Order: sequence, then C-alpha cells, then structure tokens
Amino acid sequence: MDKNQWLAFLKRKFVWITLLVILVLVILWLIFSLWPKSAEPNIYTTEDQPIFKAESPNLQVMPILTLAAKDENTVQTLSRNFAARFGSWSTDNQGKNLQQLKSLGTKKLQAYLDNIKINYQTSEFYGVEAKSLSSEINSLDSELGTAQVLVNTQKIEVNNKGEEHVYYQKVLLDLVKSGDNWLVDVVKWQ
Repeated sequence: MDKNQWLAFLKRKFVWITLLVILVLVILWLIFSLWPKSAEPNIYTTEDQPIFKAESPNLQVMPILTLAAKDENTVQTLSRNFAARFGSWSTDNQGKNLQQLKSLGTKKLQAYLDNIKINYQTSEFYGVEAKSLSSEINSLDSELGTAQVLVNTQKIEVNNKGEEHVYYQKVLLDLVKSGDNWLVDVVKWQ
C-alpha cells in the first residue's frame, strides 16, 4: 500500500468510527429519554402540601384598637421617652437633650425648656442617665385631649472618676392633644 491508499483507508476508518460513536450516543439518548422516570415529589408545588388550620380554643382574634386605646398607647410611649431624655444630661452635651425635646412639647413647654439654667461650666465631667422603668396614666380624656402620666425613672449619676450613684425619681407629665399629636405641656419632678 502506498501512502495515498493508506491515508484513504484511515479516512474511511475514521468516518466509520465517528458514525458508530454517533449511533451509540443516539441509541443511549433514546433509551434514557424513553425510559420511565421515577415519580419524585415536587416540593415546589402546592399540591398535596399540608394546610395550616388554626383551630385552637385558646386562639382569639384581637379587636381593632379603639381611639382611647390608641391614645393610651401613644401617651404612655411619649411620656416614657420624654422622661428618659429629659432626665439625661451631661457636661458634654450642653443642653442638647432639652433642644431635642422641644418638638415633643407645647409652646408653653418650649418656653420652659429655653429658660432652664444648668451650670455646664464645671471643669470635670458630670452626667446623669435616666431610664424610664414604668408609667401610670393618672387621667386620660381623649375627647378633651388631656392626659396626666406619672413615670418612674432610674437615674444614674456618673462623675469624672467613673463613680456611679443610682437613685429613683418620679416625674409627672401633663399632656395635651394638638390635632392628631399628643404633646407634653408640663413637667414636674416628684
């Protein structure tokens, strides 16, 4: 066999081998595509999924809050937040807590906050952190838009040496409703 015959033989052999490989692959593909598949459950469908039914005798539907209940929640939250910020101050904040509270008060309270005089000129650090522990509504009249709340606070005084003194103090807040908003009108430490 000469060289050209040999190349032609190899070419025919390559073509037959390629055709045979393609034929085997087609037969395998047909076998696997026609083969019955196992029925695996599809976890992403809603068919045959359990349905939650809340049928508990202890389950109660909460009624929608009435205006009085909403006012009660608002008045207590406002009072606790106001008392904690009003009672917290330090020589480092220079009355910033009082300025932040002005938006929560009436014109009368804003004037009172502007006139509070605190000596921030000490050479050493001094601060008080107030935390609202609880609040009790003494009176609340949603129609008149008036409320009085007593807030129990814990105060922690800290000096420049890091020494702490803890004590408890109550603050009485008078609130008035202006439009849809409750505002603090009078603050009295007890």
